[in-house]
Amino acid sequence: MVFCIRGRKRACVTYCITYILSCITKHSPQYKVLMVGRVLGGIATSLLFSSFESWLVAEHNKVKKGLCCIKLLSCHVYL
Repeated sequence: MVFCIRGRKRACVTYCITYILSCITKHSPQYKVLMVGRVLGGIATSLLFSSFESWLVAEHNKVKKGLCCIKLLSCHVYL
């Protein structure tokens, strides 16, 4: 994955910036700007569903907690 090379925290920050830019483009009346916003929104959604979970698992592995702990934490995240 790209996160392992570039960093998981950086991927999460990239998500935030990409989503902000996507939201800003929605106020434009120009079609091309709106399409760029849709592409940025798609990229942001992809990052949302992968980068934060990847970061969570990596930090969990650093602390070396048990497997039941990550299962419980994942359960609370998705509720």
